[in-house]
Amino acid sequence: MKKIITWIFILSCIVALLFLCLPLVLRFDCVYSFISDFLSAFRNAEHKGLYVETLGALFGAFLGVIGAVWAQNLANEQSISAEIEKNTQVVYADLRDSLDCVNRITNDDKFPKRKTDLNRAITQANETVLQDYEQLVNDNRIIMLPDWKQMVLSIEQTLKSEELRVLLVSYTELSELSSLVCDKNTDKRWMLDAYTVLTSINKKSPSLQPILEKLRSISQKRKKKKRKRKEKKK
Repeated sequence: MKKIITWIFILSCIVALLFLCLPLVLRFDCVYSFISDFLSAFRNAEHKGLYVETLGALFGAFLGVIGAVWAQNLANEQSISAEIEKNTQVVYADLRDSLDCVNRITNDDKFPKRKTDLNRAITQANETVLQDYEQLVNDNRIIMLPDWKQMVLSIEQTLKSEELRVLLVSYTELSELSSLVCDKNTDKRWMLDAYTVLTSINKKSPSLQPILEKLRSISQKRKKKKRKRKEKKK
């Protein structure tokens, strides 16, 4: 629909330009002859003038409406584009910080090398290992965006379908991890679930890096635009 309106507006502008250049166009015999034959149906000059005036007024009104609709569509597109860039910046910062938290946890010496080691510590009630692990997770707690799903879906135009899928899966796991840490159960079994999610996200980290870089690039462009606008105001 937007493309149709754009083409109608362009064609209308071309017709309007030809109308303004009519005195020059009439110098061509074929054009002059065609218009004369067309207007010959009117019996007197007054009717011809009235017809041309009416036609010009209608065309002007049509051009004005089409121009207004086109301008509104352009403004809407710019508004949507600005909103996407803003949300991209938010998602980038949130994903970067969340992955940093996961990396700090999984690369720490206090993080169990294997899930069986953690399970053994729970079974044997090894408080030293469990407290170190819990403290490590608490110190790097992930704070999720309250509307992360809507935020991610709002920037789907900037991502490929596979990139969007990976991002949604990763955010789902990050959300699950955040919930596990916030809603700890007393039997320590939440630690095993958190371990599973942490290792899963850590494995996905290489595939998330190109997406993160893509989001960073878009965010940098937004920052440059804002900087330029501030410089112009000065």
